[in-house]
Amino acid sequence: MESKAKDVRDKRLEKLKAENETMRKKLAAVSKENQAFRKSLDERSSVFNALPGGIVVIQQEKIIDINKTALDQLGYTAEEVLGRPFLSLFHSRNKAFVKNLHKNRTAGKWAPKHYEAALVSKAGEIMGCDVRARKIRLNGRIAFLMRLTRVERRKKREKELSQAKKMEALITMASGLSSRLGPAAEVIADRIGPLKETKDSGHRAVMEGLDEIADAANQIMDTTRSLRSLAKIKHERSEVTLFDLKKVVKEAIGLYAPKVREAAEKRGVKINLKTYLRSVSAVEGEPLELQNVIVYLIGNAVEAMPKGGVLYLSTEENAGYAHIYIQDSGVGIPEEVEDRILDPFFTTKTGQGIGLGLSLSSAVVRRHRGTLEITSKRDQGTIVTIRLPLARPEPKKNRMAGRKKKDVQILLIEDDNIIMEILSQLLVSKGYKVVTAVSGGEGLNHLRKKAFDMVIVGSGTPDVKAEALATEIRSRDHAVPLALIAEHDGIDENNRAKVPPVDLLITKPIDMNDAVNQISELLMFGGRLP
Repeated sequence: MESKAKDVRDKRLEKLKAENETMRKKLAAVSKENQAFRKSLDERSSVFNALPGGIVVIQQEKIIDINKTALDQLGYTAEEVLGRPFLSLFHSRNKAFVKNLHKNRTAGKWAPKHYEAALVSKAGEIMGCDVRARKIRLNGRIAFLMRLTRVERRKKREKELSQAKKMEALITMASGLSSRLGPAAEVIADRIGPLKETKDSGHRAVMEGLDEIADAANQIMDTTRSLRSLAKIKHERSEVTLFDLKKVVKEAIGLYAPKVREAAEKRGVKINLKTYLRSVSAVEGEPLELQNVIVYLIGNAVEAMPKGGVLYLSTEENAGYAHIYIQDSGVGIPEEVEDRILDPFFTTKTGQGIGLGLSLSSAVVRRHRGTLEITSKRDQGTIVTIRLPLARPEPKKNRMAGRKKKDVQILLIEDDNIIMEILSQLLVSKGYKVVTAVSGGEGLNHLRKKAFDMVIVGSGTPDVKAEALATEIRSRDHAVPLALIAEHDGIDENNRAKVPPVDLLITKPIDMNDAVNQISELLMFGGRLP
């Protein structure tokens, strides 16, 4: 009897063991599926958050998903908006309009897919947005995808496109006018000289007339010279040289400082000229042209302060660019003319000049492959920002000299699986060897073991901030080409000084092909790129 009972127990035990093993395998399979599912969700989330523009997913009039860009624009966390009525994001003046559109769209009636509306951020800021809505199916139910784009950004792009087209037409006009008017004015000036040498007092009126004609001819020649400068797109190679931008700015200040004092004394006011000039790497171009631009802009700033004020001039270097800031505390630029101040022949100074100063200054900066931007507030002053690319080092510093691509090794430190996978594959397809690391510690460990021809630091490094990691790498190797992937919205004029001295700044959302081309160019030339 005992033997039979033992056999039964043994069989039950074996059965339980078998069932336990089966359950263990099922749990392992489920765990593996869960891991794959979580990875898929993480990748989906990465793509969703990397999409340009704010994205909001709506179902039954509630927010069920929202990407990082939209959260950043609105100033909320995901927890604060998920589950809320989507209409709560809109300003009260637009709620009825948006609600009616959504009602029609849900009922299958016609509603515009694109409209403008005002949203309200967490801080209470009213933001004009382009809204694009599209019906989708999510988990078998109707949902809506809403894309939000700040109107200011769209208008800025439209303004840049309009300015580019306008400038193209102006260059054509300037070239044509200077080629026609210049020679004619020169002929007039040449012929007047001999006539004026006939000093006959009986023809004083004639002589005075000739003087006026000569002055007019000189004005025409000055204008045609300005037009030729405006039409000139780039320098001849023989015209450019490497120069110290800080020195050029100091010389411009030295030239105009006496005039600042003179203008202040004449008006009986006080103008404080303050400078914060940091040393920057060499810039390539024509230093005298830039000096004249700075002198002109200082003069403009002084004129904008009839009651006196403070004039600041500063220089700095950030992420492959030199910056010159000229800031006054003057009357500012009227909003209604702000979009026209860089147009040739536009002036608010009646009877003073012909309105070519700012447009010529902008043309000179463009010839140096830079940008000139003006921001102003009425009665609060104006800031002029000149941004110039730094010159690349001489080819002798190129680490790739005499080497093949297959011998070049790149270290990519990035925690974002999608960015790491795509970027590394594209670089490998170009013939480079790529070593990857998912954390700052792992990346630094690779650097301790061997030297790399380039290091790319991603924005997603969980153990250390990307900027701090880039700074640490730069301190270890001053010569290695260094690229930094950064969130576009995380870099503005207020925190650019925190960006370490990298050779290439890649902002999200990333154009992968463009990024790879810039990386290849940086490796080839060994210098800094914008």
